[in-house]
This record gives sequence, C-alpha cells and structure tokens, in this order.
Amino acid sequence: MRTIATALSLFSCAIALSACQPQGNTVAQQQHFICSALIEGFLKTQNLTQYQLWHIQPALQHVASQRLYVYQAQTSYQPRLMPSQKKLRFNCEQNSAQQFQIKLAPSAEANGAVPEETLLSLQLPQPERMKQLTVYTLGSPERKF
Repeated sequence: MRTIATALSLFSCAIALSACQPQGNTVAQQQHFICSALIEGFLKTQNLTQYQLWHIQPALQHVASQRLYVYQAQTSYQPRLMPSQKKLRFNCEQNSAQQFQIKLAPSAEANGAVPEETLLSLQLPQPERMKQLTVYTLGSPERKF
C-alpha cells in the first residue's frame, strides 16, 4: 500500500511540475507563423507543393532576427518527375517589428558563389491599425439573442 501511495504522490508531483513548464517563446512562435506562411505561400504559387519543412535553424525556443528554413522534396512511390533540387533553403529575416523578408538562400554546396535572392517582403501595419483590421477576437462577451 505504501508503494502505491508513494507512486501516486510522485505522479502527482510530476503532473504539477509539467504544468509549470513554459509554453515556449510566443514572439518566436509568431515569427515562425509569419515566416512559414510566407514560404509555404510562395511554394504553392510556384506549384512546388512537394516540398515539406525539414529543418529550422536556430530552433524556435529563442527569438532570432534571421532563421534558416530548409524544405525537402518528398518522395513517393508514384513515378513522376523529381525536382532538380532535393532541398530548398530560405532565410527569413525580421528587419523590424513589422517587416519580414524571405530570401532564397543558395545551397550549401554553392559556398557563397550564388547570392541570396529576395523573394517576398512583408510590411505589417502598426499594432493599433491591426486591431482596427481584426474582425474576430477571442474571449469576446457572449451575445444573447
């Protein structure tokens, strides 16, 4: 009986401590949301949907002004033409609180021989203007009909 009580006590402590863990850096998560949306939108417009996110550097635990996103072509068993590049590398730069740029980074084998090329640039409105443009908010009071 005593071992069961000890086990339950340890389990309860583990649950309580896991609830205290930080939920991650929200600024880094917002950066990732914007960067990945821009990159995936670019891939869709270029009909390159066979590429999937493979690696992010640096990791999302920290805020970074520049992050490398590596997308890898997914292989399938269906015979079809494979892309000439197995991996595409994108640099996402946050130049200010509201400005992001997506650049096509040269492959690792290029060794700086090919310069980065800017693909997309996004200028977000000021936070006050964003609040005016937002249609829905979470936690709004319930309406009674």
